[in-house]
Amino acid sequence: MKDAAAGRVAAALLAAGRFGPASLIIERVDPGDLVLALESGEADELVLAAWLEALLRNANKAAAVLASGRVSRRSTLVALARASGPDGVPNDYGEDPWLIAVRSASEPISQSDEDYLAAFLMARALGPRSRSRAELICFAYTQLYRALDQNRLHDDVERLVTWRLDWGGWFQSDYCSRLKATVVRRFVTDHLDPEIFGRLTDDDALSMSLIDEMAETGRGRRYLVEVRNHLMHTNQRDNRARADYIFDKIK
Repeated sequence: MKDAAAGRVAAALLAAGRFGPASLIIERVDPGDLVLALESGEADELVLAAWLEALLRNANKAAAVLASGRVSRRSTLVALARASGPDGVPNDYGEDPWLIAVRSASEPISQSDEDYLAAFLMARALGPRSRSRAELICFAYTQLYRALDQNRLHDDVERLVTWRLDWGGWFQSDYCSRLKATVVRRFVTDHLDPEIFGRLTDDDALSMSLIDEMAETGRGRRYLVEVRNHLMHTNQRDNRARADYIFDKIK
């Protein structure tokens, strides 16, 4: 089979409810063409799940599919996330394939699916595999914090991310406090992009709580100087207000 025909074959097999040759086709098919076949809406859920499992067994092809920029349905990302682990897809160079896919996928999904995706991406960001940790944290933080705060997560989803949270002191025993402390510690210790930390959340209260946490240590206050410098070079009123708040914390 020529590679150019593999995409058409994949679409036909999915529509026919067949998944036996999935691994062979996935090996040959162009990543973008495979996305079109998977998102065609022609396959039932069980057949689609079998194809996604076959895709995830080929980690490099899964990375190429996510990095293709062609994934348009967030439901596809959720299905892939639920069938894999946070560290399953390689990111040996460039942007994280999961980050590229999150940017390209715009179809709305349910709140529970958004919560799951946020937990999954935060777990990936806090793990050893991603080269886009700051960006993934930025995507996931607000959604995940609110889900934890409102006890929206099922136990298995909660465990997906909380086992990667740092343990703080007596006053950081709840998951929200541990999430905040872990994120702050990662930005400082790994010196993740200060510009991203400055816009980590659109929620002013959450942003101020992150700044407060960061200002608790000398290293954190020095890092906040860099954050403030980035915020001061924008014309957005909210960013200038955050820069002023940082100034009050570090002066």
